[in-house]
Amino acid sequence: MPWFDLSNYFFPLAIIGLGIWLIVRRNNKHDFSKKWKAGQTDAQPIVPEADYIVRPEETTEIPIEPIAASGNNSYTNIPKGDDFIDIVSVFGGVKKIILSKDFKGGEIINICGGTELDFTRADINGVVVIEITQIFGGIKLIVPPHWQVQSDIAAIFAGIDDKRFGNATPQSPDKILILKGVSIFAGVDVRSF
Repeated sequence: MPWFDLSNYFFPLAIIGLGIWLIVRRNNKHDFSKKWKAGQTDAQPIVPEADYIVRPEETTEIPIEPIAASGNNSYTNIPKGDDFIDIVSVFGGVKKIILSKDFKGGEIINICGGTELDFTRADINGVVVIEITQIFGGIKLIVPPHWQVQSDIAAIFAGIDDKRFGNATPQSPDKILILKGVSIFAGVDVRSF
């Protein structure tokens, strides 16, 4: 028997490796998705997309034009924070009320943590996808009763429960929330109040 037995350290190293993989994947996912959507190969460089206009060097002021139809002091280049969610919860919890009237989706990562999202004041148009990756965690989603919620989650020792009030409220065919991802030793609760 050798002086160092690696079999005793297999599971702790596997969990540490999974955690490192999740962190690295989270930081690099946007670059890979743009690369493959554009149909580029590894030999071609990725050209970054800019959402701003480069002005000549002698111009120091960047004019911000107000939205003409609103009549208030709203500006066109202010990002909306609730349109996309990017939640990471490790040994903790996140509780958030989504107020966006044009919610686009997002990503939730829970490792020994929990997330509660309240969508009762939000609205979606068409199909919206939320990517879920959770290990020993839990997610509670409170959605309006007229939304359709479809689950495409791989559940391993986990549960996905839709606890909404039966079919009393007709569901809208143009408001579909799709849950995708992996849930290991965790649970997803869908409710409406």
